[in-house]
Amino acid sequence: MGAAARYGASRFFGLMTSLEFPLSTMIINTLGCFVLGVIEGMIKTQGAISSLNLLLVTGFLGSFTTFSLYTKEVFSFFTSGRAGVGFAYILVHHTLALLSILLGYFLGKGALYLFGFVRL
Repeated sequence: MGAAARYGASRFFGLMTSLEFPLSTMIINTLGCFVLGVIEGMIKTQGAISSLNLLLVTGFLGSFTTFSLYTKEVFSFFTSGRAGVGFAYILVHHTLALLSILLGYFLGKGALYLFGFVRL
């Protein structure tokens, strides 16, 4: 399911931009980091739910996000003489990933309180 969702999302985001920049990979990986953060926030608050974690994180998100494509895109920037763009892509990609996992984590923890699954 994750790979199919990735294919659909990459087609959608690819159609939204005509940039010669792998924006769809960055958006998909950032979205995946956000969802991972939400799941981790919920698990840390409620306790480890290993089967759910395995299914969603390893299964779905593992095939939705992709490190190999990201690495290929970075490699392509460097081998085509666009090292500056490659470094910028690394910096922006990692910054967005970290910020989105943090945001997701705190929203995941808060969602359990908001919907009454955990009491203060």
